[in-house]
Parts: sequence; structure tokens; C-alpha cells
Amino acid sequence: MTGDIRLESLKREAALLHKAHERGDRQAMLQVKQWLGTKESLKRADFLHAVARERGIESWPKLKVAVEAEGFDLAEARVRLVQALFFGQKLWVERLLAEFPKVAEGQFHLACALYDIDVVRSGLSEDPGLAGRSFGPRRPFLHLCFSRYHQIAPNRTEDAVRVAELLLEAGADVDDAFPSEPGSDHALSALYGASGHACHLGLTELLLEAGANPNDNES
Repeated sequence: MTGDIRLESLKREAALLHKAHERGDRQAMLQVKQWLGTKESLKRADFLHAVARERGIESWPKLKVAVEAEGFDLAEARVRLVQALFFGQKLWVERLLAEFPKVAEGQFHLACALYDIDVVRSGLSEDPGLAGRSFGPRRPFLHLCFSRYHQIAPNRTEDAVRVAELLLEAGADVDDAFPSEPGSDHALSALYGASGHACHLGLTELLLEAGANPNDNES
């Protein structure tokens, strides 16, 4: 059963539980009370939550992520982790890092987005050219500046600044940018990533001190 099909099956299960509860079915009433207590004015989300708890998962969002991640291989996990760090999707980041311990291994751009100082320093020591290499549509400095990992792991906030310093020392362009859409002339700068997208104050200050141009039509 694919993730999409299983999710639909779980949603149907929640809908059936909802209907049974509304008509006073004894088993449904006991099942809902077990997971939701005596909560009143139950909504659809509550029954999804009950379905998740039945499976040992603490919430529907976490169950949804777990189901969608089933069957991922390492390559798919890496692509999804890039997206999750870009959008600050906490549940996805935590799930992928737990399910795929080696997901960032050998992936310099992910090391940057995850603020892994030791890996970044080691990588640049072996190959300084990594700082200017493209990984997908973005170079490592952009993966770093657009990462919202600090919102997921606040204790790593300062590590982002240290990684930025390493990349700049290795020749990363402080005004690096990438197209807002494929083929577009409108570019999103590293400064915009740090300030307007990721909202990382320390990283924003570093870029400005390093001479980043604030007049980029976004920042």
C-alpha cells in the first residue's frame, strides 16, 4: 500500500469513527474517550488525532509524515530534507534525520543547511572549491542562508554564523542569488534568504558586515 493510499485509508477510518461516535456507538465512544478524554465539541481533527494515538503516534501530523516517508530511499530522503530545511518543516526534518542517520553524509550542501561546522570545515579543507559549487539550483551559501534549521534547533543558531564565515573565507559570494522561478530574471539573494526568508538576525548582520548589497529588490 502506497503512502497516499494508506493516508486515505486512515482518513476514512477517522471519518467512520466520527460518524459512529455521533450516533452514540458504544465502542466508538469508549475508543474516543480513551484517547481524547472527556473533551467536548469534537471536530474532525480530534478523530484524526485518535487514529494516530491508536497507532502509538502522538499526533496526526506526525502520523502523516511517518506514512508519507514510508518507502523513501536515501536519495528521496535527501531531496525531501532540502525542502524541509528550506520551509522549516520541523516534523519532516526530525523524521528524516531519525529515519536516515546518514542522510547528510557526503552532502556538503546539507551540511551547510544543517549548520554542521565540523563537516563544513573538513570539506573546505579538502576541497575549497565546494564553496562555489552548485548543488541543485543553489550553491552552499544559499542553502545555508535559506535554511530555517535555527527555528527547529534554536541551540544551533550561532552555528549558522560560523558556517557562513567558513564559506565566505573559502570564496563564497556574499551577494550570491538564485532565480525565484526557473528561467526568471528575478533573483533571490543570500541576504534576502537570511533576513526575509529564514529571519536569522545573526546571519543577516554578518552578511551586511561582509558587504552584502541590501538594494536587491527584496531585502
